[in-house]
Order: sequence, then C-alpha cells, then structure tokens
Amino acid sequence: MKRPNIYIALLTLLVNTLPLFSQSSSLIDEAWKAWEINDNSTVEQKFLSAIKADPKNSRAYIGLAYFYELQHRDKEAWAVFRNILNSEPDATPYFYSSWYTSKISTNQYDITSGVIDVFEKYAQKADQTGVLKAMSHEVLGNLYQRKGQLERSKKHFEAISSLDQWAIIGPFENISASGFNAVYPPETEFSMSAEYVGKNNVPAKWFIPPSIKFDKWLDFQAYFGDRQTFLYANTFVYSPKKQTVHVRVGTSGALKTFLNDVEIIRDSLETNNDFDTYIVETELQEGWNRLLVKVGYSEIERCNFLARITDQNGEPVPGLKSRNSAQSYSKVTPSFIKHVPLFAKEFFKDKIEKNPTHIENYLMLADCFLRNDQAIEAELLLRKAQKLSPNCGIIYKYFLEAYNRGRKRDELITTYEKMVALNKDLIDALLYKFAQHLENEDFDKAEEILLKIEKQLPESEISYASRLDLYSKKRLTEKVIQLAKDGYAKFPTNWKYVNLACVIDYQATRKQDGTIEIIKKYLQSDYNETGLSNLAKAYLEASKLEDWEKTYKKMLEYAPSSPGYHYQMASVFNSMQKYDRAAESAEKALTFCPSCGLYWSKLGDIKRSSKKIDEAKNSYASALQYVPTDYDSRDILRELDGKKSIFTVFGETNLDSVIKASPTASQHPEASSSIVLCKTNRVVYPQGASETSEELLIRVFNDKGIDRFKEYYVGYNSYSQNLIIEKAVTIKTDGSEIRGDVDKGHIVFKSLEKNDFIYIKWHIRNFNSGKLAKHFWDEFYFNRYFPVKEAKYSLLVPKGMDFTFQGQNLTIEPKTTTISEGQLFEWKMENLEQIAYEADMPNLDEIGKMLRISSIPDWNYLVNWYAELAQTKAQTTYEIKEKVQELLPNPGSISDAEKIKTIYDYITENIRYSSVSFRQSGLIPQKARDVLVNKIGDCKDVSTLGIAMLREVGIKANYVLVNSGDEERRGNIPPSIDFNHCIVAVENGTSTPTFLDLTANNHPVGSIPSMDRDAFSLVIKPGNSSTITLPRVQSVAPNMISTTFVSLDENNKATVTCATDYSGVLTAGLRARYRNKSQSDREKLMLSELSSEYPSVKLTTFEISDLENLAPRVQFAYSCEIPNYLTEAGDFKLLKLPWRDDLRADDAFGYEKRMYALKFRSSVDTSYEQMQITLPAGYEPLDVPKPKLLTSSIADYSITYSFVDSVLKAKRTFIHKKSFIEPNEYEEFKKFYNAAVKEDAKQILIRQK
Repeated sequence: MKRPNIYIALLTLLVNTLPLFSQSSSLIDEAWKAWEINDNSTVEQKFLSAIKADPKNSRAYIGLAYFYELQHRDKEAWAVFRNILNSEPDATPYFYSSWYTSKISTNQYDITSGVIDVFEKYAQKADQTGVLKAMSHEVLGNLYQRKGQLERSKKHFEAISSLDQWAIIGPFENISASGFNAVYPPETEFSMSAEYVGKNNVPAKWFIPPSIKFDKWLDFQAYFGDRQTFLYANTFVYSPKKQTVHVRVGTSGALKTFLNDVEIIRDSLETNNDFDTYIVETELQEGWNRLLVKVGYSEIERCNFLARITDQNGEPVPGLKSRNSAQSYSKVTPSFIKHVPLFAKEFFKDKIEKNPTHIENYLMLADCFLRNDQAIEAELLLRKAQKLSPNCGIIYKYFLEAYNRGRKRDELITTYEKMVALNKDLIDALLYKFAQHLENEDFDKAEEILLKIEKQLPESEISYASRLDLYSKKRLTEKVIQLAKDGYAKFPTNWKYVNLACVIDYQATRKQDGTIEIIKKYLQSDYNETGLSNLAKAYLEASKLEDWEKTYKKMLEYAPSSPGYHYQMASVFNSMQKYDRAAESAEKALTFCPSCGLYWSKLGDIKRSSKKIDEAKNSYASALQYVPTDYDSRDILRELDGKKSIFTVFGETNLDSVIKASPTASQHPEASSSIVLCKTNRVVYPQGASETSEELLIRVFNDKGIDRFKEYYVGYNSYSQNLIIEKAVTIKTDGSEIRGDVDKGHIVFKSLEKNDFIYIKWHIRNFNSGKLAKHFWDEFYFNRYFPVKEAKYSLLVPKGMDFTFQGQNLTIEPKTTTISEGQLFEWKMENLEQIAYEADMPNLDEIGKMLRISSIPDWNYLVNWYAELAQTKAQTTYEIKEKVQELLPNPGSISDAEKIKTIYDYITENIRYSSVSFRQSGLIPQKARDVLVNKIGDCKDVSTLGIAMLREVGIKANYVLVNSGDEERRGNIPPSIDFNHCIVAVENGTSTPTFLDLTANNHPVGSIPSMDRDAFSLVIKPGNSSTITLPRVQSVAPNMISTTFVSLDENNKATVTCATDYSGVLTAGLRARYRNKSQSDREKLMLSELSSEYPSVKLTTFEISDLENLAPRVQFAYSCEIPNYLTEAGDFKLLKLPWRDDLRADDAFGYEKRMYALKFRSSVDTSYEQMQITLPAGYEPLDVPKPKLLTSSIADYSITYSFVDSVLKAKRTFIHKKSFIEPNEYEEFKKFYNAAVKEDAKQILIRQK
C-alpha cells in the first residue's frame, strides 16, 4: 500500500524541480553567451543565478569555477567546484579531470581549503576502476612527506599497491628515438649473469636497484647516466591460478610492455603521463609470469614508470607476489588482450555526445588529455569547442596549454594576441603584454599593464612577482630589496621570497646564521628537497659540518633512491680529506648506478687522494669502460701508471728551433705568408673514442699576410666535439709573445706586424654517439696556397684496428711503428711550394696533396647510420595529414607529378629556411610535424617534412646527403660524414630518382639549384652502398631564348624592344630579383641593370610574367631608348649588337698554360638569341659579317648574319656541354673562347648608301 505513495512523492518532486532545472539551464546558457562577448559581470551573475535557481545543477558550478580560474581567482574557483561532490552522484570523473588544475593544486597545501579532505575521501573509495583512489594515495603521500610526516606518507604510497620488485638493465641505443622497434637482448631472455653490448658499445648487465622512490615510480635516471636511451625493468609475478587481471602502466617516455614475452602495450610517443594511463585486461598464467617494461626517451627530459597489476576495480589481486630474481615461467600468448579506456575520458566523451553544445564538457575532456600530455587530442577537441563559442576566453586559455605542451610557439603567440584583442583585461593577456614590454624595456607601458594586474589581483603572488620583475629589470635595487622583504612577510612559504630573504640577510651580515634560521622556519611548513639542499649548503659554508651531514642524512631518509646525494657527499668528504667516508658515499652511489662513469671517476679521485693507487686505477678503468670519452680519466690513469701524456709518443715540438729555421720573406718573395709548421697528432682508443692535438705556426711577410691571419678560426663541431685552445699567441721577432683574444674557435691576434709569427696549439676531443661512437675519420692537407715548411699527420691506433687511408696527389707512404700504446702511423712532407693560384681552379679538396682516413667500413654503413637517426622524424601526424588534405583535397584525381609539385611549392614557399651547415650542426633533423608547425628549419628539417608529406600521398622519398657548392671530383674516397647539405630523392619508378632541394626558394620543381649541380652525394636508401654525383640538369634545362628588335635613327639613338624567355633554374634569379616588388620598384631594378651598360638609357616599358606560380619558365619584356648608341667614326657609324648573353674576357683564360683544370661555370646551358636591327634610313653595313661556327667538347658557338631592306638580322647560339676543362684541353678551348668573345664584341661599320 506504501509503494503508490512513493511513486506519487517522486512524481511530485520531479514536477516541482523540472522548472527549477530548466530555469537554471537557461541561465547557464545565457552565461556562456555572455562569455562569448566577454561580458564578465554578466557571466558571473548568470552562473550565480543558475546556482541559486538549482543548487544541484553541476554545470553552473563547473562553469563558474572555470570563470574564476580564468581570472586566477583559484580559491573562489575551488570553493565553487567542490560543490559538485553534492550535486553529482559520482563526481570522480570531474575530479580526475581537474586533478592538476590550479583550482586544486594551489589550494592543496591549505588545510582550511578542504582539498585534503577530498583526497582522504577518495583514498577510501573513488571511481569503479580504482584509478582515482590510487592517485589520491599518491597525492596524500606527497603532501604528508612535505609536511615531514614520513611514516604517514609511506602508508599512502604503499596503498598504491604497485609492483616494486624490479631488476633493471641498460642503457640501449635510442638516439633520435631509433630504439623503439629495435629488439634488444632483454626482450628475448632474462639472465642476471649475462652481459650485453649497450649504447655506445658499453657493457649492460641486469642489476637490482637498492631502493626505488617512496611513491613507487621507478626513475631510470637515478640508475643510468646516459640520455637518449631505452631501459628495461623486469619482474616475475606469481599467480596462484590462471586469472583475468588488469596490467596498468603510467610512464614518462615511449613504452612497451611484455607479459610472458608477448607485447601487450605499446606507444612510441614520448609523453609525461600519469597513473594507469595504459590499462590492459589480460590473463596471468598459473605460477610465475614474466613482466617486462621497456621505456625510452630522446626528446623529453624524464624517464620513469609505475606499474600495477589489479583486478577490474583497481584493487590488489589476492595471492599475487612478485620477485626480481629469475623464475621459471611459461611463454604463453594470452587468449585475450583488451585495452581498457580511461573512465573519465569515456565519461566526458559520452557527455559531449549527449549534449554537444555544453562547452564545459569539452574543457573537462581537454583536461583529461592535457594531464596525460596528449596535446594533439586536446587541440582537436578544443577546435570543436571553439566552433560553439569562437570568442570565449577560457577556450583560448586551454589552447595555450595545448600549444605549450605541443611546442607550437607560433600558435602560442598568436593565441595570446587573440586573447589581447578579445579582452585586454584578461589576466593571461595582461601578463603576456607585461612580459613583452619588460623584454623590450618599455617600462612605462609595463607599469601601466602592471597596475591593471594589481587592480584585479591585489596583494597576490602574481602581482608581487610581476612588480619584482619590473624593479629588477629597471635595476632599482632598494625597491627590489624592500619588495622582497614584503613578499617574504606575506608569502613565507613561497621559496622565491624565502631565497631572496636569505640572499638579503647574507649580503647584510656576510654570515650564514640568518640564512639557516630562515630556511629552518620554511621547512617547518614545507619539508622539501629544495629547502633541505639549501640548508645543507648553508651549513657547509658556515663550516657546521655535523649539521651539514645530518641534513644530508635527512635528505636521504626522504629520498633514499637519490644517488646524487651520495655523490655530493663524496665530493665534500673528499675535499675534507675524509677519504674513507668519501669512498663509502661514492660506492653507495655506484650501487644505484653501476654504469655511471661520473661516479666511478669520483671514486678514482678519492682513491687517488688517499694514495690507494691500485684501487684508483681500477676505478678510472671502470669509468672508461662505461664512458670511453672520459678523457680526463684517461689522462689521470696514464699519470698513475707513471706515463706522460699520450701525446708525448708523437714527440715534442721545439718551437724555438722551428722558429730559427723558419723561412724568410726573401726566400718566398711571391708569398704573403709561410706555414712553418702544420702538425696533427691523433689518438684513437680501443672503444673508438679519439682526440687530437694540433699545432700551427705561420709567419706573415707583408700587409697582405697580416690581413689574412690577424684573425683565425679553428674549425670544430660544437655538437660532437670539445675544443680546448691551449695556446694562441703572436710571437714577435725578438721572441716575446702576445696572447691572442680567444672566443671559442675564433682567435684575434693583436699587434701582428711583418715577419711576426702566429702560433696556435689546440686540442679537440670527439664525442661521437650511436653507430659512429666507435669510428673515426679525418682529412689533412699537406700543401696550401702558401709555402709549407713542414706538414705532418700522425695517427696512433690500437693494434689490429681496421681503418683505411687514401692519399690524393701523394706518393708518400706512412712510416709505421709498433709501440706499447699501439700502432703509430706518420705521414710527413717538407718544403712544399705554395699552390699557384689560377682563376676558376678547382678547390683544395681536389687539387691539394691530401690524406683521407676512415674506420667506417663502407658507405652502406653510413646509409644505415643516417637512416637510423632520421627514420622516426618523418612520421606522419594529424598536422601533416591536415595540411596535405588542405593542399590536395582530391589526390586520386591528379598525377604524382602534380602532387610532388604542390608539396614542393608549399614547403619552399612557406617554410623559412634557417641556413646551418649540415656538418656544423646537430645531425638529427627535427620532427616533420615540428617543422610544419613552427614553419622554420634547416636543410635536413625541410627534407624531413617533404618526405613525410610525400609519404602521406603514397610517394616514397629518401634523404640525400650532399656536398653543396662542391663540384670537385672526389672519386671513390673513404666514407665520412663530410657533407654540408641535405635534399630529397623522390622515387619515380626509374633507376634515377627525382631530386628536390626543398631549401630552393623561387626555384621551379625539378630544377637543380646551381649549388647542387654535379655535387658529391649519398642517397640514404636501404641497400645503397655507393655515392653519386647529382645531375647538372634534371627536368627543364636552364636555357635562355631572347628576341630583340632595335630601331636606329640618324641621331644615333636606339629604340630597343627585347623579349626573353628563361627556363629551369634561371627563373629563380628573376624571382629573387623582381618578386614581391611593386611595378615601380621592378622598373627601377630593370633600369639599374640596363644603366650599367648604357648610362643614359631610358626605360619605357617593362613587363614580366607571373612570378608567384613557380612555373619552369618566366618571360619578361622591356622597351628602352638609348641615346648615342651608335658611335661616330668619321663617315661611318659603329654598331655593336646588344646580346644579352655575350661572352666577356675572363681572367681564367689569361694563362698560356694551366697547371690545374678550369671550372667553366655557366648558369645557362643553351642560349639562343635572334636580333633584328633596323638601320637609319639610307644606311647599310660596309660588310655583312660572315657566319661563325665554333665547336669543342666543352661548348658550341654559332652566329649568322643577314641584311635585307635596311634590316640587319643576327642569330646567336651558345651551348654549354662540360664544366671542367682539363689542362690538356685548355689551349684549344682558350682559342675557342677568345674567338667567341671576339665575335660577340664585334662592331659593324655602317655607312650611308
């Protein structure tokens, strides 16, 4: 009988509340509409009215919380947001989403805020999947740890129920994210006794870390010193029965997870994500199960993971136990592997599907994405939200975080500017403009903005910090000090002000006592690493060593898996000569990181200081085993063995004797300087590390020599080499020395006079990595453009090490000596004449006496090396897909050639080229997506983008490493990375690919830029084992066709009309000159060009075809009037034909004979010109010139003339066939060239009939 009454009551309640809910929802919609026009007062009022109308409407609380959060009113935001605990039957999705937002994070340390109460509640029971419960335990563990309540903290961390019995191994190669798909030995077996070859050929063995962090995240960086690596963690899990479980992993880095040797989780993207990001439902076998976690990083800064095995509710599975020692297990493929989506994401996706106009659900889902570093997903979602409200400030704020995480700098700045335009009073917009004005030192405008910030956020930390920045930038020291004191009084738990208070106190007292008391007070409210480490530093500087040690012990109590603390203690104990304590600390650090060369070398230092020489030697040897490029340890080890520097095996230079025997100006009257000594000594060590010591002594004879050598640049690659200038001096004729000014590799020699010397001695240490870690290569020039007294190259390698050497223009063989350190090779030449300069001669790389050395086995090795570096960078992303779709909406309807052109045009026109030489920069390209997003990149970067975009439309392309600007004929030289440029080879179904230089702005697709023509290159294609020479011409040849009409009058004036067609690479020059110019500017440029030949010329018309379309041909035409074009010669007039491509006299052809080849460069392959000249009335040529035909293996030339009815017609053709003219071809071609020059310069006598 009671049930009908219950139904009536529910129905009555529903009827009564529906109007309230409807009213509240309408008010919420009005609030969002007001937000669209940035009417802030209405937004707040509408949300508050909606809450009053229906206190159970969560949308109102969420919207108002977002509103306050946008205004940085985080306490109010939290106070509103917490109401959803009562308004929602299950608020866990909302709290998961908002976990790291400012409304929670800035209030969690405030006991009165109630944030901790929520964490405590969810630590007992939260979402059905148990994710939020575990997260609550982690947050509470961290909170109580920072309160100094360590035992209470530990209980919460233990309640996470994560796996903590791990054996770990590494490092393995992951340069440029290349290791994700590599199958390293730990994936195929587990053996604690096995030793493998790891990154850079160092040994890798399994070991058990002494401890892991209290929060149960296994931080690989505590146990391995290398970066750009993959690392493994292994545990064995015992299950009393075969059962279904959840395997859950969160990580920083790319991830693979294996269960019983079967991959169950994979994500190649490197992200910093959270608890249970990856959840897989699968089965454990009865007995022992092997769980292997592979984590790698190459782009982000952290590498860690946390793994749990739970039931479906995230609770521990009864009966499971784990071991870090080897157990017998069955390699069984699970019968199912089901990926479980994150509960909160699914919740808000469902909300959006049901209510697609509710913006708050988009923001909630965006928070879910952003907290797990899923910037792309957040950005795409926010785009949808923005369509609902294009001008809403909170959406733009979320875009800021998405772009920041996605490293989209341009979009980030654009979004700030949009926020400024939408609402100049938005705090984020104000802070952005304030930072801009501060950077530009526009202090008045910065002050104006700051006053607005202070008005909105009076007495806030943001206001104080901003004013402090302003005073600091203005160097108002007294105001900085006073504001810092005020800030410390107001915000005593803010480390920024605590630290400033310490600095001010020390500056006033020059004692650490005040600093110690300030930090101790701070630690009472926030017990953290920063405070403790600074307290320890203060104790040490105050010589309170007992307190220093107690503080470090406390730091280790709170962070026992921090070997860096043991290392720091070892350093201090060593400086205090407490060698036993120092060694104990260093050895403790090594239990955490046994492959850390830094720790081994520190232990070596300690043993060496304590006179335990054998133990020191063992420690340094261990350091070198793990870090072969630890050159300091190598030097010390030799010293401990009673040996001098390794470079003494090459012999010492007696500089005084060398200077006394140096040549004088009278001995070389043709030279400006003389290279007295050029010496390179290179040492290669067993694991491939190598270093060189080099000396250069030069004598300058005259002013030209002074100008040439008053500055000198020592070449080195700052990315992979370390340069040490040991000495750089000017040596005067009386023997005195003046030190040069040294800035990295740039040396300025002061007071340099005639007959002085410059002397440089430098040391280069190599730090190659990846496949190149164990290899070396080098080049050495014996002769130069100056006389050389002595040039010597010496190489010391381990006995039996394979390498190749090749002499160019050399007849000498190395002197080989076997010594205790290895095999010594020496090449030496003396009294070398200077290379006589000849115009347009080949570069030193071809004509010099040169030694090339390489241990790289072949070119295929380099192909594989670079493919490994670059393979992950050309992966497609949504940005690339989106751009390709925009450029090619219907790719199936056009040809591959059209696709290639479209992509080529886009990149060359829209991506700014940052010119950095390939060999003088990092070798690894940016990600294609980053190049597209930031719209800037060097040659390898734009090549990467081109490869990725072409792949998106099904066209394969490969990198090509190039020596751009180098037409030298290198032949079959030893392999090295001596390349300076990168382009793309597009596969086209033939044996010869299509080459694209994506840095070639203004060039039509398929043209070969002049700097790439005939260049030495290597195509990075699997299986390739040989170099190539790039073609001179690929698609449209660089030709010129010109038609000129000239009308001459009796006053000697010429009226000229010329139409010219340029094709291929020639069109780039026209675009560079005339594109993006107004018609007026174009005419000025054309007039300037004509005026250089005809000073009084008047341009009457100038037209040029469309330069925006990168067509293979460009046409231009002009008309002009040239007064006094004809030259009077008595009764005759002299007429010179105005050829556009006429040959001129060239110094290169001024020699009787040449010693070297002549590089006959021509930008034009074929030029064809026809000309029609109308003579003044009554005039005729004295003689019509005869036709001329010249031919050779290098070029062909022809010209013909005719005269009919007062019109002189001429046709000229020049065909370039070959770029190099050998010495034995020179004399013949010189005659050819001079004859052509003479013909082009011919003047025709005309007379009156």
